[in-house]
Order: sequence, then structure tokens, then C-alpha cells
Amino acid sequence: MNRLGLIIWLVFLSFIGNSQQDFIVKIKFKKSKTKKIWIYNQDKSISDTLSLSFFNSVTYKSTTDSRQVFYIQSLENVAPIILHVKGGDKIKVKTKLPDVQQNLSIKGSEESVVANEFLLKMSTYKQRIAKNEEKLYKDETADGQYYYDSIIQRITTESKSFLANYIKENKGKQSLLTVLGFIDFEQDYELLLLLEEGLRENFANTIGYSQVQQSIFKYEMFQKKVKNVGEDAPILILPGVDGEDVSMEELKGYYILIDFWASWCKPCRAEHPRLTRLYEQYSGKGFAVYSISLDKDKDKWIKAIKKDNLYWVHHVSNLKMFDSPAVDIYNVNSLPFNVLVDYDGKVIAFNLRGERLEKKIKELFDEK
Repeated sequence: MNRLGLIIWLVFLSFIGNSQQDFIVKIKFKKSKTKKIWIYNQDKSISDTLSLSFFNSVTYKSTTDSRQVFYIQSLENVAPIILHVKGGDKIKVKTKLPDVQQNLSIKGSEESVVANEFLLKMSTYKQRIAKNEEKLYKDETADGQYYYDSIIQRITTESKSFLANYIKENKGKQSLLTVLGFIDFEQDYELLLLLEEGLRENFANTIGYSQVQQSIFKYEMFQKKVKNVGEDAPILILPGVDGEDVSMEELKGYYILIDFWASWCKPCRAEHPRLTRLYEQYSGKGFAVYSISLDKDKDKWIKAIKKDNLYWVHHVSNLKMFDSPAVDIYNVNSLPFNVLVDYDGKVIAFNLRGERLEKKIKELFDEK
């Protein structure tokens, strides 16, 4: 083997040797009645139940090819402990029930220490809010309601401020992933922007970062208002029948009918035979339907889809009736309502129903 070949081989061996590295976690859980703890990673692709010894301890050993977040949780269903793990780590965890976070000691992972201090702080905020909410519900006086509501708002503002500072102070660190469990992905826009910046450099390939990006996109999209023909139609992203987001981006290049309806809306249901006929006739030519249900009851929504033979796949709803962000974008005041969008993403018509809708669709496809 020549010198260049030897160097390449050594580099290859080095890569193989470093791709998977052991890590060890020594755990001691005092006062556990079940003597069992659960250790798992973020997506639960790794999940093990461990039995504590007579001395309330157990050692967990595994391998990893990247930095990962693990959770340790007693089967007595107390709050989990967060561990930030990388290959080569030797971590010692000690605590006792029932106050796991208050009695916690972690050695061998500074980021785990920081993450659990954060978790304890956020848990404290949550407990304070819950305590005052309980008092608010019990106090039926107007003054009492106002007093406890103002305390809740103050604690909430304080917790948001703490979150913002934590994100700034831990930019680029793995412990920042812990914040994902305390963000309102629909409302905390400013915090989402901070978190996106903090995760971008080192964690751009993580599921959490993708969730943050998606939430920012959705928030900005839902701030748009469309009133006139010729305006751009925002790319709507709403939960489908299985709870997973369904994006209008999938229908790019089609003529799209954004159809607002509900199972309880009789005029909407009366339109469905015509709509299914048009879809059957023109879907192969580039016609698509993005159905937004303003239902509240998921079972009734799904039952109506099946009963009316609405066999296209783009059915979405946040199950909050008129409290849907798409309603605000198009100022939907009543049902049925629809918006026709061309293949360039421009609005070409509002609220076409009956023969008017049929005439327009035929005009688009039959006269080409």
C-alpha cells in the first residue's frame, strides 16, 4: 500500500471509530416505590425501562453518533430529568422522590445541569399560575377575578421574559432544545424568532428547528389579509384529519378551490354533489380542492367527508369553528364560502357557488 493509500485508510478507520461512541449514565433514585425508571430519547426511538438495585441505583450504557437529548422518568409519573448526551460522556445522576428536580444532582454534563435548572424554574412558574387559577375560579367576585387574573398575567409575562433571556444566554447550546416544550408554537412569535436564531448554527438539522421554522412561517402567513381579486393567496398550512399539517404548497401549479364548509352547514352539504362532480371531471387536468372545515366535532367532520364522497385528500381543520386563522385571512363571515386560486397562486374569484362555479371551472379548462 502506498503512502496516500495508507493515509486514506487511516482516515477511514478514524471515521469508523468515531461514528459510534459509548456513553454511560449512572443513576440513583431514592425513595422509589416501583424501583423502575424509564429512559428515552426525544422521538422515543430509544426507550428502555430500567430496574433499580437494592441500593436504588442502575447503570445505563449505550452508544450514539451525535449529541442527543435523553429523559429519565420514574414510573411513578413524576417530572422527567433531562440529559444532554454525547459520545464519551460519563454522567452521574442522583435524586429522590417525590421532588425530583429539587433534589437533583448531575455530574459530567454541564448542559444537563443548565437544562434542569431551566426546567425547575419553568415548573415553578407553572405551579404559581395553576395556584392562582384555582383561586380565580373559586372567587366569584369581580374584584377577586380581576386581582387573580392580573397576578396570572404578571407571572406569565415574567416567565416569557425569563424564556427570552435563557434563549439569548444559551445560543448555540444543546440545552436550548429544552425550550421547545415551553413555547406556544401558535402565539410566541418573538420567542420563536429568538429560538430560530439560537438553534440555526448547530441544530439546523433537528426536528425541533424544523418545527420552529414552520411555526414562524405559519404565524407570518396568518397575519396576511386577502380582500381583492389579483392578490397572492397565502400558502395555508392547517391540521389534516390525522392531526398532521397539510400544506397548500403540495398543490402548487394547480387551480385550487379553497372551500370553507362545515358538517352542520346544510347549504355547504348541498353544494357537495356539484363539487365532487367537478373534481372528478377536472382533477386530471389540474383542478384541486383544499377543504377547510369550520367544525368543532372531529367525528362529525370525518363522517361528513365520507358520506358526501369528498374523496380528495386535502381536508383540514383546527376544529375551532370560526376561530381558524384562514377565516381571518379571507374575512369569512358565513358559510358556504370559497376562493378560487390560479396556478400562479393569484386569487381569481371569491364565493362562486352553483352554476357560477361550474361555469368558471369549465371556462378555465374546456376553453384551453
